[in-house]
Formats: sequence, structure tokens, C-alpha cells
Amino acid sequence: MIQLRAFYSEAKNVLPDCPNKYAMIGLYLLFLVYKNRTADYYTEVELLTLEEQKNPHIAVAMSLEQYFVDGNYYKVLHTKQNVPMKVYNYFIDKMTDTVRHETARSVEKAYRQLSVGEACKMFMVANAAELESFVNQQKQKGLENDVAWVLSKDFVHFEPTEKEKLTIPADTVINQSLGFAQELEKIV
Repeated sequence: MIQLRAFYSEAKNVLPDCPNKYAMIGLYLLFLVYKNRTADYYTEVELLTLEEQKNPHIAVAMSLEQYFVDGNYYKVLHTKQNVPMKVYNYFIDKMTDTVRHETARSVEKAYRQLSVGEACKMFMVANAAELESFVNQQKQKGLENDVAWVLSKDFVHFEPTEKEKLTIPADTVINQSLGFAQELEKIV
């Protein structure tokens, strides 16, 4: 994109406007939002005129970034219906997965169980089959976070798992540390 920026700004008096200029800028902005490169994103936005920011290709990326900043994940998930090009859906799908997984991490800590209907709304999936697929994905990730996801007929349960606690033999460690200190004192 940096190479294209030179053509878009430096050679605009010599070359005609590229028909894909705003689509490329919009895709690059989406990429920066997806990768959470906010400094680069805001630098690119500063280079745009107000008229360019209103272009539908760029406005989608700017709206998505604002939704993330506001924490309005519902709008992030529903932006897919208003994209100017189908290729934008790749980044929106990636962001949707991120939003669902972040929501999952919060939900498993906040609730002990959710009804299937509420879980479908919470994770913005269309039906119980999609929810089951999502729960199966979360089972492994939940175990990494000390929570087991269990799907029953009417509920999704979030059950804390017991991890074996490591015990540190304090007496042994203290004795070894004191022994090392005494040896170090003899050397000095």
C-alpha cells in the first residue's frame, strides 16, 4: 500500500485516478483494524480528505474501527451486510471470529449457564446447530482457560475445571537459598 500511496498522491496530476483506489485504501484500513495496528490506521486516516473518508469503501473500514472502539460488537457483526465489495467479507469474518471469542471469554466468567436461545443471541449465531459448532470450538479453548463448556438440550453450561496446584517446597528452597548465601559470603 505504501508503494501505491506514491501513485495516488504524487502522480495524481500526471496519471488519471485509478478505479480501485478507494477499494485498495479501504481494504488496507480494514487490514490495519484487523491487525490492531491503530497508530498506522490513524496515520492513514489523517492522509485522507473529508471527501475521501465519505467514500463507501473507506467509510466501512472507518465505521468498523469506531464500532470496535465503542465496544459495539453487534454492529461489527452486522456490517457484513453493507460492504461495497465481497472481498471485504474476509476481514469482517476474521473480526467476527475475534468478537465471538472475546465474548466467549467474558461469558464463561460471568455466567454458570445460558439458555440455548440466549447463547445464540449472545454469540450471534443463527440456530442451535451453529451454536453446537461454536461450543465445540470453544471446548478446547475453554479448557485452556480453566472452564469446560457443556452443551445440554436447553443450556450451555460453563463448568470450572480443577487444575492441579503446584506446591513449592518452601523449606527446601529457603535452606538452599541460605546455603548459597553462606557460600557466596565465604567467597567474598
